[in-house]
Amino acid sequence: MPVVNSDRLSIEGLLEILEKADPACDFYRGAAGVLDGLLIKGGWTAAAPAVHSEKKFLTIGMCTYDDYDGVYFSAQAIRLYHPEITAESEILVIDNHPGGPCSQALQGLQRMVPGYRCISVEGRSGTAIRDILFREANSEFVLVMD
Repeated sequence: MPVVNSDRLSIEGLLEILEKADPACDFYRGAAGVLDGLLIKGGWTAAAPAVHSEKKFLTIGMCTYDDYDGVYFSAQAIRLYHPEITAESEILVIDNHPGGPCSQALQGLQRMVPGYRCISVEGRSGTAIRDILFREANSEFVLVMD
């Protein structure tokens, strides 16, 4: 049972609830963002949950900092050499430099590449950015390209 302190739910109680929740649901994403704000040094504001299409089998994820060419050619190679997975997968890109020189082009790929989603994230760096990728994945399995 979650620990309740007066009218407030404790961090431990929320973690206990999240252990049982589906990571793809809006509640999980929002609550995880709130927890990040409490637990991460310097704070982290919760982003609005992303709108997803139907759940996929596989998410192929890439985190990028101003590397449009790497994302473009990786996404196109996946679709060119493995067209059989297009309907069962999504390509999820986390843009770690919103407002950078490649940001608009990365967002524009959503109109060109089937199953491609790009999320701009500010305030995290290094390998911690992958956490967003796993939270935003809309599939049973996640493969991270690095």
